[in-house]
Amino acid sequence: MSKNTNTVKSAGVNKTAIWITVICAVAIIVLVVSLVLILNNDTYNPDGETSDSTGSSSLKISNGDFLYVESESTNAPYEAQDWLKKTYKDGKNFANIEDDEKVVMGVVNTTSSVWNEVVAPALTEKGLSITNPNTHSADGVIDKLAVDENDVDIANVYMIAAREATSASILSNSFSIPASKSVKISVWINTAQLTGKASVMIQKDSSEISAETYYTTNTQFWYAYDLEIEQKTTDGGNNWQLNEFYIFNRSSKSTAVRLNVGLGDVYHADKTATGTLFIDDITYEEVTANDYREHYADSANGDKTSYIIKSTDVDETTSYTVDWDTANNVTKLEATTENGTVTGAEAYLLQEAAQVITDGKAKPYSPFVSSVDTFDIWKVSATGYLSAELQLNPLKGSRDEYLHIYFWLRVVEGTQNPQDDIVDVILRDVAEADETKNLSSIKHISAVKDIVKDDNCGWVQYHVYVKPDQDNPDAEVSLQVKWSDTLRDHQGEMYISSVQYEIISDSDYNNATSNSTTTIKVDMSKTHATTGATNGTFGYLEDTDKTQPENWTHVFAGANELYTDGKGDDEITGVSNDKTAIAGSGVVMTGEYTPAIDDEYGYYLAVTNASATSHGYLSQGISLSAKSVYSINVLAKTEGDATPYIYLINKALAQGENGSRQKAVIGKFETVATNDTNFDTLLCQQSATNGWVRYYFIVETADTALSLNVALFNGSIDGSDLVTGTVYYDQVYVEKLGSYTIAVDDENEDATLQKVTYSVADNGLADWFETENSFVDVDGKTTTMPTVAFTDADGNALANVSVWRAGDEIVDAEANTTKWNELRQIPEETEEVEEETTEEEETTENKVDVGLLLSVISSIILVAALLIVFVIKFFKKKRA
Repeated sequence: MSKNTNTVKSAGVNKTAIWITVICAVAIIVLVVSLVLILNNDTYNPDGETSDSTGSSSLKISNGDFLYVESESTNAPYEAQDWLKKTYKDGKNFANIEDDEKVVMGVVNTTSSVWNEVVAPALTEKGLSITNPNTHSADGVIDKLAVDENDVDIANVYMIAAREATSASILSNSFSIPASKSVKISVWINTAQLTGKASVMIQKDSSEISAETYYTTNTQFWYAYDLEIEQKTTDGGNNWQLNEFYIFNRSSKSTAVRLNVGLGDVYHADKTATGTLFIDDITYEEVTANDYREHYADSANGDKTSYIIKSTDVDETTSYTVDWDTANNVTKLEATTENGTVTGAEAYLLQEAAQVITDGKAKPYSPFVSSVDTFDIWKVSATGYLSAELQLNPLKGSRDEYLHIYFWLRVVEGTQNPQDDIVDVILRDVAEADETKNLSSIKHISAVKDIVKDDNCGWVQYHVYVKPDQDNPDAEVSLQVKWSDTLRDHQGEMYISSVQYEIISDSDYNNATSNSTTTIKVDMSKTHATTGATNGTFGYLEDTDKTQPENWTHVFAGANELYTDGKGDDEITGVSNDKTAIAGSGVVMTGEYTPAIDDEYGYYLAVTNASATSHGYLSQGISLSAKSVYSINVLAKTEGDATPYIYLINKALAQGENGSRQKAVIGKFETVATNDTNFDTLLCQQSATNGWVRYYFIVETADTALSLNVALFNGSIDGSDLVTGTVYYDQVYVEKLGSYTIAVDDENEDATLQKVTYSVADNGLADWFETENSFVDVDGKTTTMPTVAFTDADGNALANVSVWRAGDEIVDAEANTTKWNELRQIPEETEEVEEETTEEEETTENKVDVGLLLSVISSIILVAALLIVFVIKFFKKKRA
């Protein structure tokens, strides 16, 4: 009996203990879960764990994949970053959508679990019953696995759900299409649940685009678009459709645009829709002009889904086309086909130069669409020459006509020698009888080797902006295209379009910018020649003294202005600064010593010493980029026994505690040299005759940019040589020959120094660095940079070439080598050290609600305690 009683008592105690243990375990679990939820208090992000709801997209069309939502957006559908919600207003302007009375818009996550648990209930609360559209993959087929696994890259789409007939759209941030570029803009949409039509529009950068203005003026606001996208369902439950739009920007400047996509048509009041439209993956891709052309030809709506941003700055009523005045070996393209005779763009496509053999078939490449580009095209042989004259007529009052001239040019590669296939574009004043006195030019235009990969299939569009001489409203300009003078026989060919031009406003002219490669801007009343050195041809004179060249400073030997080191002028015995000692110095406008090969103006500089002295002219600063190689050269001619004194100065080396004026002179010529014709030809410089010799400074910069000055003297710069006589100077040119990169030499695993690779500038020199002299790749294990030496055919150093490399100012050769090795030294890899987070930073980041935390803990403990008391009493009563 007692045994049985003891057994019952033991069982009761065990049950009580078990229940208390269970209650404590549950309480601990609830407490842990509560702490996790409170401490990790991030709001729900529709993009999944790896997305940043406060970030901004790096895509060209910002947030085009809808991965980013506004931080204050907490309920589905979520507000998309970088997109504005727009609807129809009055046919002239958009209206903002402020509420969801008619339409519900925003980002939704299409992952099955998120859609079912978050999105669908939220839409149901808004009175909407919408089927999950899922997503698309690149080939247009739903990637079910990715959807099921919550792939954040494809899970988010944008939804526009209209409760009643309306128009609603989203408008992107502004983005730019560069000049002379073709782009493809892709938009994925799902219209399966839409009643009505969807629309996509790429338009001028403005949130207020007027449909009325578009139809009633010549200004084009709408670019590539489709306002009639029909409802479409596809097999397999996909229903996503890809819409592609192509834009070719032929203007001389970058063009800012926006993208608008939505249901209905926000431009017309009567074009509305109901139901739901889904949008996804809006992308921007640069393509070639041939891609544009082929899409235009293949598209049934080529005039809508493709668009050319035209070259004209004003409406077409003031645009004109001019034919070239042709010379020998110039023919206008024309071809006979089965459908008759074709010209222009169609005839060009039949040329061998326009075609590339691919898979045994000839495929044409061209940036032109024959139905749009109706201009003629000329073929010019190696001896051909083109010229066109345009008259500038006076407008109202005293205002003159400003011109914008534009045309297309393609230089075809004819031989392996790059000097055979380079072309000059020259602008001249027709009133000037001397054809050598040009207003401006773009020189050494070279052939494009691979027209398949080139943006515009080997063609380049050139722009010329002209402001006429205000004192001569009847001025005329001549545009010439001719083969460059390289002392070689040209063997190539070129193609060129008709000259088109328009009358523009003064503001259009002022807003235009020249770039020396595709665009010329000329003020005929005040023009500086383009040689890389300011007023390098001495063609512009000071207003106060018509014999002195503007932008050149007259100096005597020892002048502080040569060095600007703050030490003042050196007083050198014998240096006379009396005006009579330098009588006759300055710009010469006419004379027997004009170079046989002259510049744009025909002027040249005379530095004359009537009595023994030393003086000259100092240029403005010449800026050189880091990691580059330049040629700074000048023509010089002497009279009698005179000698040229030409100096290249780096003022920075004269300044500071370790500086000196001697160090600052980094290159000099103080003897008469003979001209080296081969070297002139190599650098695409014309060989001078009539006693003129071109002197070259070859400058190789290091890891910092430089500012240098040229000093043209008669007598030595330090006053040690005081002379009489005259030295003539002309055509100071600054040309970037090439640049170099410094990178790890992958071919040498044990290399301790990085490899130096030279690349030529795009100026017709082509492979000069690899075929001439010592500018070649440097092996990673070499301890010094290459020694640069320029020699004649017999191996003798050229007397008219001086080389300076950054570091040459260091007299110690070993120190010089160290300077370059430091530049090339491969940096040691450093381990990333994980930064410790301070307690204060952790507190700031977590932002824990302490009151809530204590309340939850106390509540759980209280409930657990009450349950334990209840269990104890229950089993006591049961035992009793």
